[in-house]
Amino acid sequence: MSASKKIFGLFSGGLDSILSCKLMCDLGFDVEALYFSTLFQKFKNFDDLPNNYFFDCVNGNFKIRTIDINDKFLEIVKKPKFGYGKNINPCIDCKILFLNEALEIMRRENGLFVFTGEVLGQRPKSQKKNTLLQISKNTSGAGYIVRPLSGKLLPPTIPEIKGIIKRDALLEISGRSREIQTELAKKLNLRNYGQPAGGCLLTDKRFSEKLKHLLENNLFTKKQIEYLKLNRNYAFDNKYKIIVGRIEKENDLIEFNADVNDLLFTVDEVPSPTTIILSDEKLDLKENEELILTAAKLTVKYSDKKNTDIYKVRVFNKTTEKLSEISINKNDLNFSEKLIFI
Repeated sequence: MSASKKIFGLFSGGLDSILSCKLMCDLGFDVEALYFSTLFQKFKNFDDLPNNYFFDCVNGNFKIRTIDINDKFLEIVKKPKFGYGKNINPCIDCKILFLNEALEIMRRENGLFVFTGEVLGQRPKSQKKNTLLQISKNTSGAGYIVRPLSGKLLPPTIPEIKGIIKRDALLEISGRSREIQTELAKKLNLRNYGQPAGGCLLTDKRFSEKLKHLLENNLFTKKQIEYLKLNRNYAFDNKYKIIVGRIEKENDLIEFNADVNDLLFTVDEVPSPTTIILSDEKLDLKENEELILTAAKLTVKYSDKKNTDIYKVRVFNKTTEKLSEISINKNDLNFSEKLIFI
């Protein structure tokens, strides 16, 4: 395919983005889909998507490039210019960021235009007509953004005016129904695709509540956010985070991702969770006695307690198998007021 036919599409792995890529391929363009990876997506990398996505995308004859955009994305989550949606989801700022990155790649690699899978009126925050135009206006190349699924309902773009793509080739889908997309998928022989669903954790109410705690207490780091995805998150004195594993997979993740300054806890001789205190600096066991005792008690609380009153909790870290051992009475699991579940 000639380099002059190169175009770039925003790709989420959902049906709309797959359809838009397929349509552009069928028009003879050399399509490369851009999968922007953030900490808040269900899948960090396109390679993590279920095999059925890969099967259909290969059939669509387009490449997929994964781009880590976390550093820039975290800044807009902290302070979005256009505000949040229902939860801590900066949807408008997010789309502007992704488009600007795609437009920069387009210019650098001599592409013709950028396209998206957006459908007019499908999402209340970011896909109203005025919002779509606002998003385009605030990018570095508004006229070079094509929305194939709803293009006929939007003002002509530069590629249309120049004859690079014919307006008649664009569709006029609008509204929240997915009926037209489903029928189109059948025509294009798309048999495997995920059901419509929000893939961003920032739209989840419970996760947003936990994330707000990080923002308010200056704990907003990549590491803290990754552990926030686990179920049992506690804060101690609004300064330290304590995470308690719920299942074996979480226990493994907790231990594997721990840094050298983090303290780990497990109960000897009975099945128990792995607990971690996240820390940016080395914790002194005596100076932080209340914090460490609290983590030990939480580990016992969620362990499979047997017919004994005293439990031995091993304290260790990434480099030392046993820093200390704490005896906890199962009848003494009262917790400090400094401890809150988030």
